[in-house]
Amino acid sequence: MKRIKFHDESGQYEVHIIPFIFKTIFCVFGLIVMIGIAIELPSSIRYDLKYSGKEYNLTNCERDYINRRYDQLYATLYIYDLYDNDIYGKYWEIVKGYQDYCMYVNYKNMLEQGTEQVKLDVPENEEEYRGTVQVEFDVSQMCEKYRKKVLQDAADCQYPENERYFEEITAHID
Repeated sequence: MKRIKFHDESGQYEVHIIPFIFKTIFCVFGLIVMIGIAIELPSSIRYDLKYSGKEYNLTNCERDYINRRYDQLYATLYIYDLYDNDIYGKYWEIVKGYQDYCMYVNYKNMLEQGTEQVKLDVPENEEEYRGTVQVEFDVSQMCEKYRKKVLQDAADCQYPENERYFEEITAHID
């Protein structure tokens, strides 16, 4: 192993070349990482500020609301825990109305396929699956129930912005 010898007033020193090269490479790598962090940190903070908070959530909700993507609107409201009625009330109202409409459409499709009675075996206790409870319901009654519920949602509309959306939904009801 090569050594570089030098000396000064305090004594004589020897530097081993290979450990010196490794230490130098390690320091240069560390310096590059630190510079990268220093460059990326402000943009990361700016990103977090831009894509979080009430304004960002309102923008997402409004986009899905205008584009009538009520399933994505529900996901945004639910995932981000947006339950404040003063701010997000109109979105929850239309989402719940759309859920009722979807249930109506599902039961109507079951009737059109000839299914009039449904029997389901539901686990009595989901953790233990020991016994099952048989649930039976009339599809036509459920269809009528959700039809009335959609019409009631449209009649009880609290937000004027939702009236036209409810009119579109109720136009598809028989």
